Amino acid sequence: MMAAAVAASAVSLAVARRITKGYVKSLERSLRHRAMDLDLPEPDDPAPSRMAQPNLNTQPMGGEKKESSLEAPAWLPPSVQQQWIDIMSGDRERIKSALTRGPALDRALIPIVVPLLRRRSVLDQATKALQAVVDRNVGQLSDFLLDPSTDVIVRCNLPSIIAAEGGKRAADALIDGLKDIHFEVRYQCGRALDSMRQSTGIEYDPEMLYAAIEKELATSPDLEHVFSLLGVVLPREPVRVAFEALGAGDARLRGLALEYLESALPPHISTRLLQIIDRPMPSTATRSVDSIRREFLDLISQGKSEDRRPDRV
Repeated sequence: MMAAAVAASAVSLAVARRITKGYVKSLERSLRHRAMDLDLPEPDDPAPSRMAQPNLNTQPMGGEKKESSLEAPAWLPPSVQQQWIDIMSGDRERIKSALTRGPALDRALIPIVVPLLRRRSVLDQATKALQAVVDRNVGQLSDFLLDPSTDVIVRCNLPSIIAAEGGKRAADALIDGLKDIHFEVRYQCGRALDSMRQSTGIEYDPEMLYAAIEKELATSPDLEHVFSLLGVVLPREPVRVAFEALGAGDARLRGLALEYLESALPPHISTRLLQIIDRPMPSTATRSVDSIRREFLDLISQGKSEDRRPDRV
């Protein structure tokens, strides 16, 4: 039995060594992201420490104040004072009602609504309320995103809201967010940039994005995140299929993907990326190799046809 255990351990070690660091990072990211989504029993969470209005009469969410002890600041417009009281009450149902049935959020209410993005029980309502006014508050929301003292969970939920603005100010904030020290914040900013490009067709400064990709590649990169960023710079579908091809377990298809990446990317990016992925990856494909190959070749062929169009000459 001892010999069998030793043999099993040796096999496990050999298998583990075949898994690239990038793949492991992808698994870690998925686990962290899933942990944030778990529907755990939720006591009223304490409010994040970052509050943009230093003189607001705020208190931790963990201890509800009686309505009689809540008084809206006198400087608030009368039309939003009750909304402020309901949001600050700590009571979930009152908060939901204030966010969904009350008027559109006044600028002065943004600092007390943003912290609600860490409370799963009111996350949807807070997200929709902020998205409804993001066009005139993108600067304030961007400040929360880029402020390292803002709660990390809040900052992970802000990129999709900021992306709803769809313009250059949103893009600039999200690209700045790619420099964050927390991987989850960078990951969500990358997803938001991808979403903006798909919904608006906005074009980003490729040099800024390549700088972010290069920084990711300098560490033990999460390949899913790296390829997501590549899909924001390059045509999205070929990049997506190339990533799938790398894990398809077929040497010829893998070679085709590597050739595409080497030809499409700047040399300093492709060299580092190919060094990282030029090792066997565990099979991650969910469809046949032939199916992936056909789609990949079709996409590349379409790209070449687009390049030959008269209006592109």
